[in-house]
Amino acid sequence: MSEFPNIIGIKVADHRGEQILAGIGTAIDQNKKTLFINKAGEQLPSGREDRFFKLFWHSFPIRYVHETGTDKVGEATVYSGSSVVFENVRTGFAVIVFSAILKTALLWIIFLWVSRSLLARPLLNLTRAVMEKDFDNLEDSRADMGTSGHNELKILEEEFNALLRKLRDGQHKLRFRKKKSLPG
Repeated sequence: MSEFPNIIGIKVADHRGEQILAGIGTAIDQNKKTLFINKAGEQLPSGREDRFFKLFWHSFPIRYVHETGTDKVGEATVYSGSSVVFENVRTGFAVIVFSAILKTALLWIIFLWVSRSLLARPLLNLTRAVMEKDFDNLEDSRADMGTSGHNELKILEEEFNALLRKLRDGQHKLRFRKKKSLPG
């Protein structure tokens, strides 16, 4: 039990209240002083007398069950301290912070990937289509952004293609007028 991380001390007394196991770890003596008991049973000052360290404990009876009933044969007291609680809270907080940072980083990566694949590539395709257009010869001109469905990018593609058709129709009308006005 003494190796359980939340227990910092153990003390066992017999049914009369006299210590039968000197204890191990941090405990309280008969004078209500905090002390440290090493594995050899030596009682040393605990060195934990600061105002932030608070020792707390739980005592429970040790009972012997036999055919005619139960007898109390002693009492065990386990000790823990505020430093144990603080360390557990600090570790938990560190895990929460690390988890939050990791989640945020992963969400940003997902966001960047989605925005790149759904927005940046189609806009790049449209930009290339505009830059590669020969506006003097618009025959069979059409821009393809590589999008599907009915969304803003598809609407932009359709409107750009409509603009190309109007320009092409305007070129045809201008050529037709030039042919009419030329003496022949």
